[in-house]
Amino acid sequence: MTQSPLLTHILARRPWLADIEAVSSFGFTSSTVSLDPVAAQRLIDAYHRAEQECPADFRPNDVWRQFVERHYGDMLELIRAGDATALAAYLQALPRQGGGHGYFQGSAAWQALHDQPEQQRERAIWLADHLAGFAESLGLLRERCPEQGEWQRPAFTDVAQLCTELERALGMPVTLPALFDGMFVLAPQHAPCHLRSLMPAYALDQLRRFFALHARREVAQLRVAEIGAGIGHTAYLAAHLGMARYSIFDLPEINVAQGYFLMASVGADKVRLLGEPAGPALEVLPPWAYEPTLQQGYDAVLNIDSMPEIARDATQRYLEGMAGCADYFFSLNQEAPRPDPVQGERAAVRAMVEAHTDFVPLQRNRNWLRAGYVDEVFGLRAR
Repeated sequence: MTQSPLLTHILARRPWLADIEAVSSFGFTSSTVSLDPVAAQRLIDAYHRAEQECPADFRPNDVWRQFVERHYGDMLELIRAGDATALAAYLQALPRQGGGHGYFQGSAAWQALHDQPEQQRERAIWLADHLAGFAESLGLLRERCPEQGEWQRPAFTDVAQLCTELERALGMPVTLPALFDGMFVLAPQHAPCHLRSLMPAYALDQLRRFFALHARREVAQLRVAEIGAGIGHTAYLAAHLGMARYSIFDLPEINVAQGYFLMASVGADKVRLLGEPAGPALEVLPPWAYEPTLQQGYDAVLNIDSMPEIARDATQRYLEGMAGCADYFFSLNQEAPRPDPVQGERAAVRAMVEAHTDFVPLQRNRNWLRAGYVDEVFGLRAR
């Protein structure tokens, strides 16, 4: 099988990952956990409220709208039929369903991995590369120097042990809770490790370090809003750290999956969905709730790996809403000038922000986990 350009790049940097079998087992997760039908009914009710309330201009034509139209139909049928039990079962198997497309593997990626062992090997190397980068960022693994060689010697051989060391250093999980069937991960039986668990932990660690150093604020004091939160793993970790408030703003269809994950992992009583009474520290809300909610005051707005894909009028609303309402904007995104099937060439977050005078660039660094990704922090003048 021809080696992909991505794999070529990874192995040029860490050639020892070629022997991935020596580093870790890999495979698909399994779970017997299912959300209580009463909690699943809350997901259905919140989605119906979102359908009724959604302003016409909050359905921009971007790649995410295409994902909803092409892949999420089966999930929406269950919601509209009001079948809470079937919806809970569908979400438990989300990594191999159409409704996970674009942010949590999805059926197309699951099928490709399930049927092709060579694709599994390449994906395992890709995941191990991220894990190594995270460990290097904390000094748990030593960075290799091209001037000194030693490229072939493995930096680690046991994923579960390295995950344990990471969690000890961070004080929070870096693995996925056992809630889903069919997610392709490293060490599926002992320490199910995936980019969707590593990047949120890395982002929150960067955020809390920044606030501890520059604003003298403890993590328990922080109020954070996240734009486009994937499965909601950052909110799950925020709850683990005891963060004061964490609000997700994402498409109503993805809110369903996020609500499932958070209610199943931290408890249904600790999560607020659209239209429900205020109180819980975790909120899962659609995009049009962003501006009125943010006006209550937040320490930071966070975006991981989605702003360049969101419709430009939507990103402008998000950026405009931060002025006077948040202290900092944290972005962990790629900025490759690749064509977008809907919007033309994708814009970098730096270019988006430069159109607004309220933002002050404070930090810009390469991301330790993903090659080609950039970590940026912007201050808001109005705050």
